[in-house]
Amino acid sequence: GLCVSAFQAMTQINEMTLTFLPKVATMFVVLLVTFPWMVEILVGFMTGIWARIPEFAQ
Repeated sequence: GLCVSAFQAMTQINEMTLTFLPKVATMFVVLLVTFPWMVEILVGFMTGIWARIPEFAQ
């Protein structure tokens, strides 16, 4: 935030995209880092559900 504000003040550019793009880039990196963990959790959950389907059918 501070770097973007300083850049905007120096260049007199006050566009919303200057603050939006770093947020999108940060979210992309976080998703990229946490995606394998999320997939592992979901696969474990679905494996448990599929294994218990016969119990639910009784």
